[in-house]
Amino acid sequence: MPEPLMTLSIRQPWAWLICHGGKNVENRTWRTAHTGPMLIHASKSVDIFACDIIRCRGIRLPEKFETGGIVGRARLMGCVNPNVTCNSMWADDGLYHWLLEDRAPVEFVPCRGRLCLFDLWKHAPEAAREYVESQNTAVWA
Repeated sequence: MPEPLMTLSIRQPWAWLICHGGKNVENRTWRTAHTGPMLIHASKSVDIFACDIIRCRGIRLPEKFETGGIVGRARLMGCVNPNVTCNSMWADDGLYHWLLEDRAPVEFVPCRGRLCLFDLWKHAPEAAREYVESQNTAVWA
């Protein structure tokens, strides 16, 4: 079995902001012990209210988002507990802060998402294969 391709489904525009807009923290109500590479999956729905809030911050968003597939990759460096201060404009109070580095967009690969952090090889092997084949270099170079 190949190395796991840990994947997290995130609603747009948040997935886009991770890949393109400098969002270095993902807020979750639950913690993870996973660290290392992970793929960013854009869920099928777009949070219109979040788009308005982000635009009010002066951040330009695209008119249309890719949804329902892999849109990016990141390296998860750790998970900060809700009672610890996180120095990021993206960190919401009272939530776990997943610290992300090496964020980048990838060629879109359509696939279904899942709740929680999931291994793309186990839950969407064709999409995992397409993702790996779309990369010109090693998956996590």
